[in-house]
Amino acid sequence: MNLNQPQQELLNPLAEQLHDIILPEPIGWWPLAASIWVLLIIILGILIGLAAYFWHRYQQHSYRRMAIADVKKQAEHNNDTELLHKLNATLKQVAMTTYGRHQVAPLTDEAWLAFLASKAQFVPQPNNIKQLVQYYGANTQLSAAERQRLIHYAEQWIKEHHL
Repeated sequence: MNLNQPQQELLNPLAEQLHDIILPEPIGWWPLAASIWVLLIIILGILIGLAAYFWHRYQQHSYRRMAIADVKKQAEHNNDTELLHKLNATLKQVAMTTYGRHQVAPLTDEAWLAFLASKAQFVPQPNNIKQLVQYYGANTQLSAAERQRLIHYAEQWIKEHHL
């Protein structure tokens, strides 16, 4: 279309007033939306709750860690009678800490072994478990395998006994 000269002169000043389209600034990430704040607070609460739970659990099981360290230290004893005495004493101490003195202290011999079996049913007792309570009054000799089985049983019982 061909515009005549007067119309074109009239449109030029109007065209000069036109500018490019100005885009608004992009939406920033700050400040956060209220729903994001709520989500962050919930996540923070969950993390604090989990940390408190695991810290409490860690503190509750400190007796187990100490007893396992004691059993490992006892494994270095060369005297088998002394080893049996110390293993039995450590197991009794852990049991009294967990189940109370009134329930554990009177247990001896077969009753003690039955108690150990009942509180950690999924930990198999070694064949020579009776040596654990029949060590007194005799100089007990254990083979390396028997010795290792008793030490392993004591560690497993300490780790896995249930309340």
